[in-house]
Amino acid sequence: MKTYYNTTYKRRAIELIKQFKSPTFVAQSLGIPKKTLEKWITKYKNDEAVFLEGYVPDSIKIRELEIENKKLLNTIDMLKKALAFSLCKK
Repeated sequence: MKTYYNTTYKRRAIELIKQFKSPTFVAQSLGIPKKTLEKWITKYKNDEAVFLEGYVPDSIKIRELEIENKKLLNTIDMLKKALAFSLCKK
């Protein structure tokens, strides 16, 4: 059965590693597999905010911004067409 750990627990484990410098010791102390802890370390090294509350990965932020940008470009295009149409009617 897979065990899930919350972000507070993961953040605390990373803090312990910073303090003790030994993933093996920290893994044994917390009773978690060393491989799991190593994955957390890798994630943390890639992005130090990864275990903060409300964290959203950059890939998701970028995708949301791309969607918003597309909507805004469509709106601008519609407004340009509406302006051109209203100028033609005069």
